[in-house]
Amino acid sequence: MSAKREMFQVITATKIVHVYGDDGTGANRDLTVVQADLASIPDGYYMIGQAAMPGKTSYRPGAPPSCIFLIKPAQELDPPLVKPPVDYEPIWNDHGSGGREDGSFWRAIPPQNYVALGDIVVNGYDKPSPAFTRKYACIREDLGLLLPAVLGEPSLWDDRGSGARRDGSLWEVKGDGLAGFFKVWSSYDKPGIRVYVLPGSVNASASGK
Repeated sequence: MSAKREMFQVITATKIVHVYGDDGTGANRDLTVVQADLASIPDGYYMIGQAAMPGKTSYRPGAPPSCIFLIKPAQELDPPLVKPPVDYEPIWNDHGSGGREDGSFWRAIPPQNYVALGDIVVNGYDKPSPAFTRKYACIREDLGLLLPAVLGEPSLWDDRGSGARRDGSLWEVKGDGLAGFFKVWSSYDKPGIRVYVLPGSVNASASGK
């Protein structure tokens, strides 16, 4: 475990921002999604996912930034430990829901031999931006770093009651490591996908870079 942890450093974001909330959709459960403020992520650090919380969309600055992990490779490897996604797969959107914000769910498509840990929510219907992509890390899978994880049950959120044209749900990833991000799905059933976390604990907050 210690050898694995020496491959990367971990901090928590000091500033997180609102991404999406389901206010006005009529869904039976409320959802707020947040992420690290891209401009505040230190050089060399990357997100491995966003964080989703049950509750209304008005993001309060007092929400704990510790829900967002940032990682930095500690060694120069060839191929590198992290690479950005090559593209994104659309999973769900809230068309027809009547929500105050437009929202869509996406899955990062990693380069060959890499794994994307967390899925992504976007405010709007466009895929994640180039600026986001540059700060999102897919993890090299042949180094023995990835630990098997599980999806928490029940789902953290689904769109039942919203009137959206498509079914969608969001599931928290849980495991013995750097968890707290989520996976999304285009139905209410639990997705039959493999999920992983990274080993380790937090070194510091981003202010201690």
